[in-house]
Amino acid sequence: MRRVRLTTKLLLSLLAISSALTSATLLTVRYTVERRVRESISEDLRKSVNSYRSFARQREDMLQVPAVCAAGRPAGLKRHLEDPSASSLRQRLSSAVSSPWGDGCN
Repeated sequence: MRRVRLTTKLLLSLLAISSALTSATLLTVRYTVERRVRESISEDLRKSVNSYRSFARQREDMLQVPAVCAAGRPAGLKRHLEDPSASSLRQRLSSAVSSPWGDGCN
């Protein structure tokens, strides 16, 4: 059997210790970076959802105003919806909601 010299044993043990420390450091850095990226993505997603909900709420509020105004004036709404000069339903609805009343229901 061949004998291993003392310097070789020392170098191999230093190499093993250095490899273990490097691996542990890389794993720690990987875990930390992954956690921060997940937190960042989670925060951005939460902000996006809040923005979308706010936008949807504002849109619903804007759509409620014409409905409330039109509901308060059924005769005017009926007259404008039956107007044969308006070519599309969109034109009929926009003219029915915006033109006959000057009370802020545009």
